[in-house]
Amino acid sequence: MSISNAYFHVFKTLLKFCTDTANEIVAAGYSSNIEFINFEEQSTIFVLPASDVFGIGSFSFQPMKEQYTSHIGFAVSTINDEHLFRHAQFIDHIVSKLLPGANFPLYSADTGLQIGSMSVADGTTVRFVERSEDRNIRLILVTLISTPKYHPV
Repeated sequence: MSISNAYFHVFKTLLKFCTDTANEIVAAGYSSNIEFINFEEQSTIFVLPASDVFGIGSFSFQPMKEQYTSHIGFAVSTINDEHLFRHAQFIDHIVSKLLPGANFPLYSADTGLQIGSMSVADGTTVRFVERSEDRNIRLILVTLISTPKYHPV
């Protein structure tokens, strides 16, 4: 079953995942100031805000007849984090939600209602640290299989 605007539905669901996860990180006490960043919207090297950040570092989308495959690199960066201990807590929290076999809702980009599900495929990977202009960034690579159940209303 094909859904129109499938890319947008998956993308907005990922934005909600990032926002919800950032709120959980604050609630757990790992950060008092975390911002969402979509690294893909940055066309050049940029300076990160003076806060911890979590967001979409990379995103690819492959539509198929009955489902959609997405490859996501969730980006994590902490500031003023000697030895990257908080960074490690972020990573543990995020990876615990993205273990192979984990499922979460696929939402309509238009209504916010659930229109299917997303499941994490095998291969979740925490990459090595990469550098920006002013600090470290680490990507958590995940493959998600989205299965629409019905058309959004």
